[in-house]
Amino acid sequence: MTDAGTGITEGMTEEEIIKHVKKCRRDLAFFAPRFLKVQTTGGDMVPFTLNRPQRLLLHIFDEIRKKRLLRVVILKGRRMGVSTLISAWFYQRTALYPNRYAMQVTHEPQASEFIFKMVKRYYDFCPAAFRPAVRANNARLMEFNNKEGTGLNSAFRVATAGKDDLGSGQLIHFLHLSELAKYPPENTDTLLTSVLQTIPKKSNTAIIFESTAKGIGGEFHDRFWNAKYRVWIKRLSKDGNPIMEETVNPLADELNDYTSVFLPWFVFEDNRMVPPQGFVRTRDEAELAKRYGIDDEQLYWRRYTISNECRGSLETFQQEHPATPEEAFLGTGRPVFDNTKVSLLRDHAPPPIARYEILGGNVIAAAQGRFKVWKEPQPGHAYIIAADVAEGLLKGDASAAVVIDHRSGEQVAEWHGKCDPDEYAQFLLAIGKRYNNALIAPERNNHGLTVVTHLFSAKYPYLYCEMVPDPPGKPRKRYGWQTSSATRPLIIDTLIKEEREGTHGLKSAELFGEMLSFKIQDNGKYEADANRHDDLVIAAAIAKHLRQVTPLPAMRKAKPRDALHAPARRKGGNWA
Repeated sequence: MTDAGTGITEGMTEEEIIKHVKKCRRDLAFFAPRFLKVQTTGGDMVPFTLNRPQRLLLHIFDEIRKKRLLRVVILKGRRMGVSTLISAWFYQRTALYPNRYAMQVTHEPQASEFIFKMVKRYYDFCPAAFRPAVRANNARLMEFNNKEGTGLNSAFRVATAGKDDLGSGQLIHFLHLSELAKYPPENTDTLLTSVLQTIPKKSNTAIIFESTAKGIGGEFHDRFWNAKYRVWIKRLSKDGNPIMEETVNPLADELNDYTSVFLPWFVFEDNRMVPPQGFVRTRDEAELAKRYGIDDEQLYWRRYTISNECRGSLETFQQEHPATPEEAFLGTGRPVFDNTKVSLLRDHAPPPIARYEILGGNVIAAAQGRFKVWKEPQPGHAYIIAADVAEGLLKGDASAAVVIDHRSGEQVAEWHGKCDPDEYAQFLLAIGKRYNNALIAPERNNHGLTVVTHLFSAKYPYLYCEMVPDPPGKPRKRYGWQTSSATRPLIIDTLIKEEREGTHGLKSAELFGEMLSFKIQDNGKYEADANRHDDLVIAAAIAKHLRQVTPLPAMRKAKPRDALHAPARRKGGNWA
């Protein structure tokens, strides 16, 4: 005999009962279908059985909590039940544990009302043994306590974005900011500043940002791309299981503890329809099936949704039901590269054979090193190193160096990270020497001049230089590459041509990722979308262009005095 639906039977020992109760408190996938009810679109009340995106999120949460605080930014498609999952998880944590406080913040009053009704439904349908005493139960607050104040002393609150000092003076253990991309932009910053101060930096806490995308820029867009850790579903395996990729964002603030989580539309098992007889894949659909491991039922659901729910607009579908994060954040610019090809290149990019850090001029193996190598230097080969130079601040762009084989054009290595310009010059010296005294071409724009000066002072043997007009006198040498409004389209055109013809020889998944957000913006400039980076794109473009205009040198033992003070051998650009 079962006691009021709790799963506790007369034959259970005390030890078995304790174990059962602990599992209910700890395991939401066990607790939810037994004790919580949800309302279907048809109006029926049914046990809350987790769908695949919900199970994936719980697994990701558990894995993160083993390593660090649970701080996540979730980008997902429509109707996956993420808010439903989080409200159930928060309910479990507050209704079954003492002294715990949860808050869900939505973008509009109707959404707040919907979520709070869902939470009240959890409580109303939960067996009495797992339903604590309630002292407050109004439109926005459910306080689990008794009149004497000796109950659980936990609470679940739902609020709406719009109040600048939201959460001020409160203690919150579990915070969910739902549909952040739709918060009122005029007070989002002050709202977050207020509410985020209420969460202790303790292991039993959670901060969850979650939203569908809403264009380029904004709080959600920036937090997603700036997160240090990334857990993204990339595709489905042959047996239909999600393939997850975990990476570290090399450009993130060192103290950033957030994980960006991406759930594509095809991971949701409900996103499928039986296609009509005679269904034939289009060329694009065949490519999608290959890229993401999806089947005809998923493809037909996609085709039907585009036609009936997105007014025939692929761009609208991609924003509402993205397959990649880049698809979700629609910009106004025109892609410079073929995004279909580049997406495939990124998905199948080979991992580096080695990674290193450069310390005191020494190249030292490091699992997460910023210097990635696909091919070690080969005797008799000449190399080109093009270097994009950034200011070195914690916020903003990073410096990047791309190393290519001069003869073949193949990418063999890259360095990408944030550091001061003088330190970056030391890294370039070490890389240049390692790759047979490669031709180094650092940008001389702005802080690049510091890098050029350090390389010159170090008597590096092969530093790129140009002969520039200097009226009324003779042309003079200028060391380093000058990126300008005139040269930027020139170098990008070289990279576009090689990408189109498949002769680029590039290897870096990170570089391909930058190419996806590199666009001709509305102002006519070739640059990355807001809060995205193009450091590697520019470095690769410089390297590719210089390979075309610079003669392949005769390899010999380098002598510093040969290089820095000899006249350039051809007008335009050359080995110094």
